[in-house]
Amino acid sequence: TGGYSVKRKQTSHLSPSSVTLRFAATALALSLALPAGAQLLEEVVVTAQKREESIQDVGIAVTAFTGEQLDAFGFTESTQISAMTPGVFISGNNGGTTQQFTIRGSTQNDFADIAEGPNAVYIDEAYMALGQSQLFAAFDTERVEILKGPQGTLFGRNATGGLVHYITRKPTAEREAYIDVTYGRFDTVRTEAAGGGAIADGINGRVSVLYNRHDPVIDNVFTAGDLPAPPAAFGRTSIQGSPAGSDDLWKDDQIAVRGQLLFELPEENEFLFKVQYANQQTTSGQYQHESTTAVVNPFG
Repeated sequence: TGGYSVKRKQTSHLSPSSVTLRFAATALALSLALPAGAQLLEEVVVTAQKREESIQDVGIAVTAFTGEQLDAFGFTESTQISAMTPGVFISGNNGGTTQQFTIRGSTQNDFADIAEGPNAVYIDEAYMALGQSQLFAAFDTERVEILKGPQGTLFGRNATGGLVHYITRKPTAEREAYIDVTYGRFDTVRTEAAGGGAIADGINGRVSVLYNRHDPVIDNVFTAGDLPAPPAAFGRTSIQGSPAGSDDLWKDDQIAVRGQLLFELPEENEFLFKVQYANQQTTSGQYQHESTTAVVNPFG
């Protein structure tokens, strides 16, 4: 715009052909600056204020990702969006089995099961109360919205730092299906599939499934016999640790299923019935309740 105003002031010194050439050069420079296949950003519709509206009209700091963008980034877990969201970080313990969001420095230091953090997490407007529930598989996702700053007036008392809202893909009348299979190191197998469409007049359905697993990253070659025994004065015959301390570490087994029925009601109303199941089993680093060294005898 600034360049155009300068040209208007100097119109008497520029011929029409020179002005045309300058505009052509500017357009060429812009086209070369954009990557091949790049497109202008389309309107982004969010529900940050409990209603659908353009993100340009929302007076809240919002970062939104579409499902296609999540796939392009390779994000498969809920907390991975922090890598592309300014002001959002991840904290946790137990070798990554417990993760939670930190938004603009607002976080939770208590990792107990019953502790609710200051950053709320929602899936389809359902509040995930426990801290451990913030780590889940992201599959067949429509979009995700990250709202920064106090959101208690719309999303409750546990949104003082902000919130993360995952919106899954809803059933439509159009029949569609897809399957995505990935294989990688440590015999990693991840399969995501979904399909749906019109079941009857005014009734649409959709089923989404996820299966993900990989072998342990670290093999524990030690056995119980390799652990040194403390002196009898300590009142024990072996070092006490976590029950999972002898397991191989950092393996993952996930399975999730989601079924939805969307009923179209009169006057553009809808009723959504959803059933979902998910199970995830991971192993992290073992821990001891006392200061000890498992390889070198601490009492020698």
